[in-house]
Amino acid sequence: MKLAQKNPLANSDAIVTLEGIPGYWTKFSGVKETQSRPVYSDGLTSRKRYARTGTSEFADVVLSRPFDPESPDDIAAYQAIQAAKFGNELTLTVRPVKREGELLFRGKRAWNISGARVKEYSVMESIDTGEGNAVVMFSVTFTVDDIVWG
Repeated sequence: MKLAQKNPLANSDAIVTLEGIPGYWTKFSGVKETQSRPVYSDGLTSRKRYARTGTSEFADVVLSRPFDPESPDDIAAYQAIQAAKFGNELTLTVRPVKREGELLFRGKRAWNISGARVKEYSVMESIDTGEGNAVVMFSVTFTVDDIVWG
């Protein structure tokens, strides 16, 4: 039996954007959802059991991009995050792409992350004047309400 042909997504083959904020983000922490279920004992054994239902929550999402203090897109992104830190909701999109001389969307779906609120941000964090072999990043951590692949 032969396995089906697959063409897995490379970790560089995505475009990450924030609605209303110019430019793109080069790093995305990924999607993680955790299920919590109540634990109980059936009274007949010393074994703990888990209920079928419970609650779930999404882990924080982190976006990062190289920061250029002279780039209009980076300045606008920093100002937008400053304005959004008071609870404004943002929408993130992570879209798979192909790089074939130009950027082409891969398929018709994307990860849509809604209800994103700024939890924390950092900029100019990796300055090291004695080294100089890395770029300075602008990173934002978000809490999120919903993540949909569609």
